Amino acid sequence: MSFPTAANHKRPTLHLALQMGSLFVLAIPSPVLSQTQHLRFNHLTVADGLSQSDVHCLLQDRNGFMWLGTADGLNRFDGYESRIFRHETDNPKSLSGNRVFSLHEDGQGRIWVGTEADGVSRYDPSTETFERFEDHANHPLSEINKAVVAITEDREGRLWFAVGHGGLYRLDPNGEGRHYSDGHGDQTKQDDFDVSTILEDKAGRIWVGSNYGLALMDSQLTGPFTSILPEDGNKNSCWSLFEDRDGTLWAGTWRGGVVRFDPERKNQRRFLFGKGPDNISNEVRAICQDRNGIVWLATGNGIQRFDPESQEFQNYRHDPTDIGGLNHNRTRALCLDRDGLLWIGTERRISDRYRTGEIGVCEFVD
Repeated sequence: MSFPTAANHKRPTLHLALQMGSLFVLAIPSPVLSQTQHLRFNHLTVADGLSQSDVHCLLQDRNGFMWLGTADGLNRFDGYESRIFRHETDNPKSLSGNRVFSLHEDGQGRIWVGTEADGVSRYDPSTETFERFEDHANHPLSEINKAVVAITEDREGRLWFAVGHGGLYRLDPNGEGRHYSDGHGDQTKQDDFDVSTILEDKAGRIWVGSNYGLALMDSQLTGPFTSILPEDGNKNSCWSLFEDRDGTLWAGTWRGGVVRFDPERKNQRRFLFGKGPDNISNEVRAICQDRNGIVWLATGNGIQRFDPESQEFQNYRHDPTDIGGLNHNRTRALCLDRDGLLWIGTERRISDRYRTGEIGVCEFVD
């Protein structure tokens, strides 16, 4: 597949999806979806300019550019071609590391980039350069040397960084920060706090997903956590969080499916997609909701589609005979763009259209 040369668009229109990296793009259809209907994906490949085939994270910025964090560089896609940013040894204003695990655009339009082991970089679109915080000895983020797997910003402009086996970091607008090194309050076990995701809900509450499960931070942000899903091995190890339009929280776990939690009524329901304690079908890496209210889950065995009207799930998986289908079952990133396209990052490419695969079996656990 080839792409036309991109013009200098300030607000590019994205009409393609990645194929041979780990990316798919899906055009969301009408709310009514037949079980026999096939979903068609567009793909963008390394041959089309993607730096690498393993896509860890996705972001659409305010100008419409799609940003793709891969295992070998950061890609900015304008709908026609990709521009690749990588670490350059002799350039202090280049990306701090090439394995990109997380992305976030802040209120000023700057892109924050979390890497596997090279800390955090911040991209300034006005200069097209990066600032590396590992270079600032006294900066609150300078000590991060583990995987930064999630970044988010709360309504007060505070940035939150989830660090694998490194706890939770907070950066305040005034440049001060704080490190929450353990979810149990035991500061002697700093490597035990393996944070995977952070979310601020509509009420301004901060939720943290980690190997300790799902927890709510105290309103003063001093560090005590209220456990919602208690630590229970892979069953409750929380990897992804999402708040739907009704204010319901969805917590994706490592091997315990997804838990739907109502913060007001305090009730919860678990959905399992495969039998057995270590079934990869129950690995939920990312969650989003489309314009029709459909909730999508990226799992270790394809994509799950939840219809809130029917309360039913449908599973779409890789079919080796279908070149227009999902290219790999291990999906890990989702992004709904402003045109209604669902971008899906997998271990082997990225897509934008989908097909209805086989109907997966879903077990409901109250």
